[in-house]
Amino acid sequence: YPLEKVSRGARKRSGAGRNAANLPEHKVSGIMSLHLNHKWTPDLIAERMKIDPSVVRAVIASHGK
Repeated sequence: YPLEKVSRGARKRSGAGRNAANLPEHKVSGIMSLHLNHKWTPDLIAERMKIDPSVVRAVIASHGK
């Protein structure tokens, strides 16, 4: 049987970075608004929005300066 060729480094991305990219824009803007304007913690935002805290942290890290 022929072996499948597996290219090195071709991994499926997983984790918060991928999930954060899939969030609708209104959720991303909501996360940023709650964090910047209302000083909510990432854990509180995640709890109230019913999403993973690591996703909230990834959104804040990628949009916050």
